[in-house]
Amino acid sequence: MGRFFAFFWGMVVGASLLYGAMTYHVVNTSDGLQVVPKSPPCLQGAYTDIRGFGVEDWTRHRALAMALIKAGKGELMGDAAASPLRDTLEGWLEAFHGES
Repeated sequence: MGRFFAFFWGMVVGASLLYGAMTYHVVNTSDGLQVVPKSPPCLQGAYTDIRGFGVEDWTRHRALAMALIKAGKGELMGDAAASPLRDTLEGWLEAFHGES
């Protein structure tokens, strides 16, 4: 019986971790770890270290950038060089969701 319970709890923990990875972005910033909800659930971008991100990095991680802005944590995107991308993403959010 002991092996069954170990297997069962392993399945429960594994399923919980998979659900968390599909539902949230874990973002490592200079201020520590931040958890941001994903808009379409997927495994891509479960953990991202954004310390030192530049404009090119943000263009490759648009889903993360949109999730940060939607969660009200756009200031984590950092320097002023990212502001044109931030403005574009905010415009997309307003167009598709009617939110700012």
